[in-house]
Amino acid sequence: MMIERMNTLIVGGGQAGLAMSEHLNNKVDHIILERHRIVERWRTSRWDSLVANGPSWHDRFPTMEFSDVEPNAFAHKDSVVTYFENFAKKIKAPVRSNVDVEVYLDSHLSAEDALLTEVDHIVIATGAKWRADGFGRNNAICIGNLGASEQIFTPDDIMVGRLPQGKVIVFDDDYYYMAPVIAEMLQKAGCQVTFVSTSNMACSFGSYTSEQPSAQKALINAGVQMIFSQNIQAYDGENIELSCMYTERASMLKADAIVMVTARLPIDELYYQLQDLIENGKAGSTQSIRRIGDCEAPALIASAVYAGRKYALELDDSLDTNYLVRRDVNSKIDL
Repeated sequence: MMIERMNTLIVGGGQAGLAMSEHLNNKVDHIILERHRIVERWRTSRWDSLVANGPSWHDRFPTMEFSDVEPNAFAHKDSVVTYFENFAKKIKAPVRSNVDVEVYLDSHLSAEDALLTEVDHIVIATGAKWRADGFGRNNAICIGNLGASEQIFTPDDIMVGRLPQGKVIVFDDDYYYMAPVIAEMLQKAGCQVTFVSTSNMACSFGSYTSEQPSAQKALINAGVQMIFSQNIQAYDGENIELSCMYTERASMLKADAIVMVTARLPIDELYYQLQDLIENGKAGSTQSIRRIGDCEAPALIASAVYAGRKYALELDDSLDTNYLVRRDVNSKIDL
């Protein structure tokens, strides 16, 4: 694929890539490459009833509000997709001479392709995926002996319709809403679900957001068995070995499958491939390669938006300012 010479190439048309593009618009020549469509994961990798995990006033770009969602309401996934589509159109509209913002859809970019584009800066905003190896809050290394891969599931599998059957363990080392929601859904779908967590309650982080009681109540009402303060040590495809978080006392549990809800992993293969090419002297005209958003550190929508805008500010700033935090100071207060 031939692309004209320009300053910056952004790989990924999600919230981080679009936030960066908004600031660069009309200032820095750039393009966005998206493998499929804008915010593709919101379109095809979310279950139908999913809503954003923050109110619309929080999970948006600073310069545009949701047109169909109240500020304190939680946007349905379809509203999120429409919002991003409209935002992409909005930031393309005020294009000035010699500055073109384009989105190339259905573009699979290899590391070699990226270095052939003759751009000064390459920004990787390819998102993240859920881990299947058990790495998380309480497992600093992957869980060994996890049995056949077809018996290990992640939230990404669940959201595209790949569901386990029979006796299912939903293992929660994430501590927020994802594991309880999946456990409740699978129980209602006919699975025999056991919710196992390294925490001493379901959705323990929800204690800070007032969601914990309702999450645990929903599991109880759905008939989900719950086992707390236990970690997974091994799984042979039939038996799960658990250990107590306090005493390390071992116990066994039968299961046909495990859904791992532990941590998300950046999709950063392209970033490291580019780094290897640069180290081997094949960088061409490229001056810098940077990861942003979930590709660097998986987090909330608001964090990805902030990361994209922050790097765009740094890239466009001749003073080389590091934009770590913006503080709104009341001018009426003497500091």
